Amino acid sequence: MNRFINNWIRRSKRSCSVSLKDILRRLNPSDCRKGLSGVQKKRLKWISQYLLVLLTVAVVSACAGSSINQNQSSIDAQISSSECRLVRHSSGEVCVPLNPQRIVVLGVGFDTLLSLGIKPIGSTESGRKDYSYLKNKTASVEDVGDAGSPDLETIVALNPDLILGVDYLDRKNYEQLSKIAPTVLHEWEFREGWKKLLNMYGETLGKTDKAQQILTDYDARIKEFQAQMGDRLQQTEVSIVSVFGGRILIYLEETPCGAVVADAGFSRPDHHTEEFFGELGSVSISKELLHKEDSDVIFVWTAGSDEEMAQESQTTLEELKADPLWLKLNAVQQDKVYEVPSRWISIGPTAANLVLDDLFKYLVDTPSQAAQ
Repeated sequence: MNRFINNWIRRSKRSCSVSLKDILRRLNPSDCRKGLSGVQKKRLKWISQYLLVLLTVAVVSACAGSSINQNQSSIDAQISSSECRLVRHSSGEVCVPLNPQRIVVLGVGFDTLLSLGIKPIGSTESGRKDYSYLKNKTASVEDVGDAGSPDLETIVALNPDLILGVDYLDRKNYEQLSKIAPTVLHEWEFREGWKKLLNMYGETLGKTDKAQQILTDYDARIKEFQAQMGDRLQQTEVSIVSVFGGRILIYLEETPCGAVVADAGFSRPDHHTEEFFGELGSVSISKELLHKEDSDVIFVWTAGSDEEMAQESQTTLEELKADPLWLKLNAVQQDKVYEVPSRWISIGPTAANLVLDDLFKYLVDTPSQAAQ
């Protein structure tokens, strides 16, 4: 009998359409009365009535509880939909707060977020030397580890209300990150670069107008640069080189700085193609291949993940400058090699405009125009 009651209550919770008539029909003891004495029949009747009352109360309570739960779910849904924005991203979809106040940004989005006028509380890039150009905007931004391997304990302690990451770097940590706060992982492709990331951030954060204005201003500066270069633009080939530790790297059009140089309208050496290098944005070469980088202009910088490597990079560059293979280059002989800051490797609207500043500075002798 207890098993029957429990099963019936469970079915009632699902449907909440049971009637007293149904209960009576299910609990009819008439078939059990045959062969019983008068006293036994009275006891059975009393038991059945008692069970009827008990079952009726249980069913009504179950239906009421179900209604409360459904109503609470409806309220929760209304609250969620009124306070957040549904965003689809590379790892699914998530409801992003309409006005997040405590954002942690992982990977390449640091510059982009700041460019949209939003200061994060934590970032994997805040301590990197090549992002030092943002130092006047990054006071009190917590360093939360390295890109691709953030310090989850530090992030938890910051109590963020939104985490922004990059798919190829943070996918492996997505489940853990999403338990800390709503997490959005944006796709990053070298070919699409900082412009696509800017648009994605704009959509995620409700800053599409701001993102579009940044792109409009950038395009206007590109046109201004092209106008000042005039005919020289079509006659100038550019190479981009960096020294990282003991390695020499060249940067193709798919890299952020390479994209700015391409936007400006400069041509690159003939072998700077995907067919030659594959889909990599930067490629390490030997000194013996430097002649392939010979151009009208070469931009070069040094970089290092720490002070020791930064010093090694600078030493390597000084040795390279004295190497006969370097001295034979046309750009070297024409005194058209320009040393630029390591921010050329950085990603975002501010970095892109600073690269453009350097193009103005070295090629048309015009002061910087980008606001920092």
